[in-house]
Order: sequence, then structure tokens, then C-alpha cells
Amino acid sequence: MKATFSGSELRCGFRHPILGTIRKRYPSAEAAAHDAMARWEEGEGARLELLAALDEAEADVESAHYTDYTDATLPQLAGDPTCADEI
Repeated sequence: MKATFSGSELRCGFRHPILGTIRKRYPSAEAAAHDAMARWEEGEGARLELLAALDEAEADVESAHYTDYTDATLPQLAGDPTCADEI
């Protein structure tokens, strides 16, 4: 069975429940906009922190402030797997 919807059915059937949920959550359009901006600022802050960390990492690589790990050095990093104190 195939269901078809007209434009008015889509508006009434799908849009109104969404708007009703928003109206229950926020007392006004200003409150909704304030919450949206706060969430955007949180995301933007996280993005800026990530970009700063990447810039710092790139600077470390350019100035050779890093340790190069190879297959030969991995056993030294892992230590003795039978020693429970290192786990």
C-alpha cells in the first residue's frame, strides 16, 4: 500500500507536532533563539579549542618537538606484559 500526502496534510500532520514540542520547551521565540545561540557558542568554543590544539601540534612538528615511535620502540613503551604493576 502506498501512502500519498498533499501539502496541507504534510503541514498539519508533521509541522504542528514539531511546533507544539518547541512551544512546550520554550516560552517564547526569544528563549528559543537564546538557547540556539548558547548551543552554537558551545560548539564554536569546542571547535576553537580543537583548532588551537592542532596549531600547537603543527608548531611542535615544525620545531621538531616530538618523539618518533617505530616498531622497534613499541616494546619499550609497552614494557613487560607479564608485569602486573605496569598495567
